[in-house]
Amino acid sequence: MLHLIGQRLALMHDVARWKWNHDRPIHDPAREALLLDGLVERGAKHDLEPELVRAFFTAQMEASKQIQEADFRQWKAEQRERFDSVPDLSTELRPRIDQLSESLLTSLASLAPSRGSRELRPVLERLAPEFIARDAIDPEVFQQAIAPLTGAD
Repeated sequence: MLHLIGQRLALMHDVARWKWNHDRPIHDPAREALLLDGLVERGAKHDLEPELVRAFFTAQMEASKQIQEADFRQWKAEQRERFDSVPDLSTELRPRIDQLSESLLTSLASLAPSRGSRELRPVLERLAPEFIARDAIDPEVFQQAIAPLTGAD
């Protein structure tokens, strides 16, 4: 689960680069709402409660936006021009994010019975620094992404 979350968050730098190059906003509430509805629907096929799926993926989206916002702040300060060789959002990045989301649903289904348990929280918190360091993700952003699993949401 942590590996999948880390992979998804790490992709957000490329998403931000594409949005920067194409002058697109980070926030897209209408698209996010549609995505969440679809994830809740797919979560039902894994016998997941809609509230859990919605909370989990809302946390992923919020963490993702934080990464993109931090990138944009840095690039504005640097007066950054366009990036070269950025993967396409529609044909490369979104399909990869969709694959990770499906894997996250499967993993969430296996962890759902333990969600918020006394045993799961310390394990996730002990392992999280490894994924934070490997994927160069801000610890607060990563903690936000795993909060629905630890019961800290």
